[in-house]
Amino acid sequence: MTSEGVSSYVRLQVEMVLEVSDVDALMGAAVEHVEQGDALPDEQRGTTLSAVGDELDGAAEAVAQLVDPIRLVDGAPGVELAQASWSSEMLDESAARDLAGSAWFEDADGFADRFEEDFGGGSGQGSTGGRDAAGERSGKTDNGDM
Repeated sequence: MTSEGVSSYVRLQVEMVLEVSDVDALMGAAVEHVEQGDALPDEQRGTTLSAVGDELDGAAEAVAQLVDPIRLVDGAPGVELAQASWSSEMLDESAARDLAGSAWFEDADGFADRFEEDFGGGSGQGSTGGRDAAGERSGKTDNGDM
């Protein structure tokens, strides 16, 4: 245990694989989020909208815009976010097949249920979208370290 006034740092690594069942709905929600939100500077808005609309990688960019992993630590007592980065990418068919046959995938729904029971909901959308903790967004799905 650390004494008061002395900081310690913890790296939290989270990896999620999402199944997108309605690409049009996902991309539409991301476009609406980008157009109506004030999280992106105007000069980045066009680049981001173009990336969300990309035929091949648009779904990954849409997820990066709509999912806010920074909210994972919001409200944790005694914790202040020091650094954050995240990325999203499309999986090819081979990777998706490998995942579908894994024991981890088979337990994903059970894990989600246990997480919900242990920690409650709170999956609302934040205003930071697919950006780093400083609020910067490059228009790519990989945000890099801050």
